[in-house]
Amino acid sequence: MKDLIIGSITKLGWDRCEYWVNSINQSGFEGDKIICIFGDHNDLVNNFKNNGFQVYNYRALSDDENICVTRFLAYNDILSHSEQKYRKVLATDVTDVVFQKNPSEFFDRMSDKLIIASSENIRYRDERWGANNMRLSFGDDAYDRMKDRVIYNAGVIAGEHDLISDLFLAIYKMCENRPQNIEGGGGPDQAAYNYLLSLSQFKQTTKFMEHDIGWACQAGTNVDPHKDYSKVNVDSLPKIYDNEIATSWDKSYYIVHQYNRNPVWKECMEKKYKMDNVFLDLGTHFGQGLKAFVQKYNIDDKWKVHTFEANPETYNIFMDGYDGIPIVAHNVAVSDNEGTIEISMEKPPTDEGNTGMGSSIIPLDKWQPWDNALVYGNKQEVKCIDFSKFISENFTVGNNIIVKMDIEGSEYHVLERMIEDGTIRYITKLYVEWHAYMFTNKGEMTERQNKIINKLNELNIAWEQWH
Repeated sequence: MKDLIIGSITKLGWDRCEYWVNSINQSGFEGDKIICIFGDHNDLVNNFKNNGFQVYNYRALSDDENICVTRFLAYNDILSHSEQKYRKVLATDVTDVVFQKNPSEFFDRMSDKLIIASSENIRYRDERWGANNMRLSFGDDAYDRMKDRVIYNAGVIAGEHDLISDLFLAIYKMCENRPQNIEGGGGPDQAAYNYLLSLSQFKQTTKFMEHDIGWACQAGTNVDPHKDYSKVNVDSLPKIYDNEIATSWDKSYYIVHQYNRNPVWKECMEKKYKMDNVFLDLGTHFGQGLKAFVQKYNIDDKWKVHTFEANPETYNIFMDGYDGIPIVAHNVAVSDNEGTIEISMEKPPTDEGNTGMGSSIIPLDKWQPWDNALVYGNKQEVKCIDFSKFISENFTVGNNIIVKMDIEGSEYHVLERMIEDGTIRYITKLYVEWHAYMFTNKGEMTERQNKIINKLNELNIAWEQWH
């Protein structure tokens, strides 16, 4: 069974979401990913979709609503109507959460029928914000019941599909007719969550994770320099170890929440999970496609751009005639191996017609574009690169990598290799022009094409046909 990570945002820019997104992708998580967007954020939808997220759009919240509460109703609605039954559902905050490891690996060790609660490593009586939040949300009687209990954070909640769906609904219902924006910050959601966990029906099905066990680090009550709780923390404190956030015994946490409360931690995590924007233009020709993508994605000098063109004639024209953003241009053929390879090049333009000066590394006995309407002249040995190797040596999973692939029939063995060795997971969005119709063995190539497409869909790789 699959796992699910789900989060919610409103009134945020991509710069507040990218660390969460990038860290999930880098962790190796292979389950489903859902983002709930409250309000009009069309500029973010494509960013999330390009990173493999399902996007649920909701109306803008009113002034007397709080996303901290309303999100739980949305989560319950999504899970209640989902045809997919998830092994574990993990709901986290977005703006201040990063994933250092794949949470599914942690879930592998857990019983299916459990809610997983993440300790804040402090009791209610010792935490000023938590105590105030409980009193103002549900009164002094509720605080008296909870004051000696450890606080569990509502920004990282996991559990079995049906159990957590019911818990989400219970949190929302408990918060109805209560102030949605509590003095001092936040909503009543965390108070409701903790009160519910104190009741036997939820308590009996909850795994209460100690803070130093290495599941989720709650930095706000452990390393915030403005709040020294070291004398009242329940477990040993976390630390930075080998460029990661770790337990007192040097084990990296799976999840780090509220890392931005500590300036040193914030710098460490944001440097590690900053998303590089990358555009790879495979088959640049004269740069027509590159210009279109520069406009489509607002590519500027902050992007890393690489172009690949095997034909030395069109490569030289492209380099002479294109000026714009800084690029790294490669006069090489893209393949599934390194070395040299023979390309067939169309004859240059003449008075009788402009053939476009295209080229292909496919042998001409298998390559008949436009029913042999194109005239090929020169053959030439050119350098070729292993594209999978180029990807893995230059980038990491989680970079925002956009690929335009128009490589005249070579897309089949390149993509098959990427799927086989896993480098396809590096790609955020793939634009590919298929050329099965230009082969003499069209049926065989169409079958290969369909297998590749099915695998891309199975792996949740976002792709579109490029023309």
